[in-house]
Amino acid sequence: MLDLNYVRENLDRVRAALEARGMPATALDDFAQADAERRQVIAESDALNAERNAASRAIGALMKQDRREEADALRKQAGELKDRIGELEQNREQAEARIRELLSTLPNIPHESVPVGKDESANIEIRRWGTKPEFDFAPKDHVDLGTSLGILDLERAVKIAGARFAILNGAGARKPCRRSSSTRRRCSAPDNCRSLKRTYSSSKMNAVSILFRPRKCR
Repeated sequence: MLDLNYVRENLDRVRAALEARGMPATALDDFAQADAERRQVIAESDALNAERNAASRAIGALMKQDRREEADALRKQAGELKDRIGELEQNREQAEARIRELLSTLPNIPHESVPVGKDESANIEIRRWGTKPEFDFAPKDHVDLGTSLGILDLERAVKIAGARFAILNGAGARKPCRRSSSTRRRCSAPDNCRSLKRTYSSSKMNAVSILFRPRKCR
């Protein structure tokens, strides 16, 4: 998440970065409004706190002079200030919550060297290394390979967890045994003591794994 002070002090730069990424800058407009409201609330709250503190000192002085009626009137005024300060505190918390929510939706700002474009065709090749392999057949990507081998199930993952998730099955979800070879004991589980693990993974770094052990290791 972008830093609050950075966005506040570089609002135009962040706006330009969002436009370069093809994203609407409406969140920045809402951020600027919420930040202005927060600052206004803080300024008013500080002023009322100072006024309340001065009233408290004046009440003490009036009580020493036995001027109770004036002290009571001032005490009532101080109570009203306290209620208003409480309302401003709630407004500040709401504004800050809104600011945090807006900041969480802003993407990272790309580096100045990154080319601006609508798709990958605008990418600039910097360098190459190695030899590009050549095949006498049409190569498949990992999705086609995983689906054809039965180790990748995207359709079921969409039904369970939504888009951009995947279910790994069989060889795609095998977990090697961590037993030390120095024990020289054979595991009763099949397939060299490999446990089958069905994993629900995502490029968003969200994952849920369910581990199935065919038989308890001894």
